[in-house]
Amino acid sequence: MSKYIATLITILLVTINAFTQNEDIIKRMTKIEALISKNKVEKATKKLNNLLNDYSRYGEGWDLLSKIKYQEYLNREQYSFEFGGNITVEVEGEGNDEENEKMAQDLAAMLNGFSPAKIAYQDYIYTLRTATLMTDNAYHSSILLRSEKVVINVDSNVTDEAYAFYKQGELAFRNQNYHEAAEFYQKAIDKQPDYYKARLYLGDAYYFKKDYVKAIQKFNLAKEEFPYMLEPRKYLVDAYYKEGLYDKSLQEAIETFTIYPDASMKIKLRDIAAIKGKKVAIKWTQRQCFPNKIIKKGEFDYTTEADEIKGWEAYKTAKEKVKEYCDTKGIISKNNITRTKYLEVYSWEELLKNNKSSELDEARKMQEMGYLDCYVFITCFHQDIYEQYQDFASNNKDKIIRYFNTFMK
Repeated sequence: MSKYIATLITILLVTINAFTQNEDIIKRMTKIEALISKNKVEKATKKLNNLLNDYSRYGEGWDLLSKIKYQEYLNREQYSFEFGGNITVEVEGEGNDEENEKMAQDLAAMLNGFSPAKIAYQDYIYTLRTATLMTDNAYHSSILLRSEKVVINVDSNVTDEAYAFYKQGELAFRNQNYHEAAEFYQKAIDKQPDYYKARLYLGDAYYFKKDYVKAIQKFNLAKEEFPYMLEPRKYLVDAYYKEGLYDKSLQEAIETFTIYPDASMKIKLRDIAAIKGKKVAIKWTQRQCFPNKIIKKGEFDYTTEADEIKGWEAYKTAKEKVKEYCDTKGIISKNNITRTKYLEVYSWEELLKNNKSSELDEARKMQEMGYLDCYVFITCFHQDIYEQYQDFASNNKDKIIRYFNTFMK
């Protein structure tokens, strides 16, 4: 059995363990397992796609499909080769203007950049985008999409001496010698105080030692030093929880959404609230199309051009009304059409005005209470609107915290 097929079977078995008790899903996934075990991955993928057409909110199924697509990409990358490379696109006719020439050059550059691996990668990204569009519980897909799209440059100038201590800490950590790991991470920090990973994993070493008080201290230091990073806050939520400081854990969990609306944090927030005898009374709404995006003139975004999900016409046509006032992030400048700053919020406003479906009742309630912006950027977040979310969150941290506290019942 090839390593590729063995990996897929492992993925599948993990997914099966997380199954809902839906008999139809179990029956169909059993057939998918049999196909994968026989190296019939293409047929298995087709059946999985059919299943997801019937159960579009089935997060574990989407996570499986995302992992299969990732394995296909790795398989292509291993044997990748560039084809073409010397393609030129000529503009026929007389009087060709500069714009047409530029578009021809862009098209040639795009075609020369194609390869089986790149095509497989775009298919993988499209699957992640679709998974997180269709359901709010495709947690693995959400993590993968964030890792691909949110790249924050830290630790780019680490000294050799600090890195050597860090590597020793990593080795000790892998060997479960957490006391020694903490010592090496601290030495790395002493050599380079702005060493992000060393600060983060120093807290992790104390966490695995079950010294949660010390872990809390170290994670807080990492949070203060790197306030724009999500992981110190996520780990701090866990450390507070382990120490039995549920109020602090709950509030810290809420504050993570001012940095990034992580899908897994929604589950943690729910679980911590349950310990307090509460629940987050906010219902997620499934989107019927991908978020509106502003594409630069002459730029070909084939992850968007390939979108085939149709629906929410009022939402989609909203872009045409304000796109001349939008920058490429989707932030709207001053105009006579709307006071709304964000294309995403304006698109939802137009949707709610023109679509009376009961599926939008939760969004309507949020609009009436003045929280439509929080609802679309936090609860109904999609990676395509990340830059708008960033701008909104940086200017509305208090409102985001108030949003969760308002609906914590």
